[in-house]
Amino acid sequence: MLLAAQVSQADFTPIGGSSEPSFTDILDTIYSGTFTPVGLDYQGTTGIYVQRMVDSLSSVPTDIGVNMNVVSGPAFGATDQIWDDGATKIYAMARYAAYAQNFGYWTDDIAIVGPDGRIYETWHPLFSLVNQGFGQTGYASPDLTGLEWAWGRQGTTVNSSYADDNPDNVDHMLTYKVTGLPDQGSWTVWLLRWDDQTINCGSGSDRDFNDSVVEIWATPVPAAVLLGILGLGVAGLKLRKFA
Repeated sequence: MLLAAQVSQADFTPIGGSSEPSFTDILDTIYSGTFTPVGLDYQGTTGIYVQRMVDSLSSVPTDIGVNMNVVSGPAFGATDQIWDDGATKIYAMARYAAYAQNFGYWTDDIAIVGPDGRIYETWHPLFSLVNQGFGQTGYASPDLTGLEWAWGRQGTTVNSSYADDNPDNVDHMLTYKVTGLPDQGSWTVWLLRWDDQTINCGSGSDRDFNDSVVEIWATPVPAAVLLGILGLGVAGLKLRKFA
């Protein structure tokens, strides 16, 4: 067990269902083999393990716990709402949604302050999940070393991993830590599952969390070294504490 904190079922966002492929089907396809649920986690026949991370330690949306470090993973009291510190390479994996699915991240911008004194967030788009199903082509390699952010998606609706910034003030992203991948080495790997239907959709959300699925590889390697590893440009941005 990777979590230092004692958590209960109430600390995890409930998952609904739809006629679209289940998360087990998605794992079977993107990682090959057959995956079996183990509580809230999944065990693959090829030794891959997919572990669910805590979404919230409270029913109060603003009680978000401590940051999730993108390299070292969960610490005591960590949730998946606000993230920090690491160079990344990010891949679009699957999309089962009619709504547009654009992936990126949110940062607080101290220069943009509304009349109510609130610090408004800045959207940093990374790529779009264009195809229905698998066979996605979206990819990005942002260097987020030393930074804090919330993951996000935009399209017909807009969502953040920081639940209190969503239109319905509820969680729309689930996080899993993946271990046992071939050639994973010292990289930390995450899968993010998004549900794109909010209270603004009229019919409400089916909470299937398969509207878009994104894989993140993270390393503590500095940006200059990562540039040589990937052979690609990386984008960095200095920001302040996420409020």
